[in-house]
Amino acid sequence: LVREAPDHAEAWSLLAEAYRQTGSTIRRRLALAQLEAVRLGPTPQVVREWLAPAHPQSGVPGLGVSARSLPGEGNLTVTGVSGAEAVAHIAWTWLRAEAVDLGLPDPSRCDVHVHVRALGPIPGVTEFLEEASVGWPVAAAEPEICGEDLGLAVLVALAGALELRSPSGRTVVAGRVDLSGAVHGSPTLVAGLAQLREGGGSWDRLILPRTMAAELHRLPEEIWTTSDMILCANAAQALVHLKEEEIA
Repeated sequence: LVREAPDHAEAWSLLAEAYRQTGSTIRRRLALAQLEAVRLGPTPQVVREWLAPAHPQSGVPGLGVSARSLPGEGNLTVTGVSGAEAVAHIAWTWLRAEAVDLGLPDPSRCDVHVHVRALGPIPGVTEFLEEASVGWPVAAAEPEICGEDLGLAVLVALAGALELRSPSGRTVVAGRVDLSGAVHGSPTLVAGLAQLREGGGSWDRLILPRTMAAELHRLPEEIWTTSDMILCANAAQALVHLKEEEIA
């Protein structure tokens, strides 16, 4: 009964009673049956975060962007820091228009929830983000925590949600996205990346607008000398590159 219905409370109650009334050998077998039932239970989908720089005057080291899809009708829900909703709707509109050409699942058949949160460093921890499951404290609310530079990070998070994919490592994504899918940089993006690094940020992959190439010399070398840096002229280029990578 436990194997067939591991979530059935009465089954576990009966098993516990039998466990108390039997010898050690049978108890061992019952314990193995319990362990097997737990292992056979459903494995929840892991939703990891994409990293993005915050507004340089916010006092927040950076932002974490996560998204998840569910059956629906193409609705978008945005939660988290103020300012994220506008860029999320631009990204979602572009994805819905370009989904067929990009080879993405039909966005009109699902709803997506995207969440953007402010990340703060934990005293004594040198790594900015080891796993998305690490509980980072939410920073105090500020008038301008994020801006248009968050657009590309939200877009790749939404696309990942449609394909049930999330970053396998620490990936920083930054850039402004318009309704045509063009990606742009900005002076605040440069300052935001520097702030992210100064706040203890580290990453394995960096995705930036191609227009930022001439500005990289303004940043410390440890920011742009990452093992994997992608410079893209538009959102489609960023998504094509990411789809070629094995992102678990």
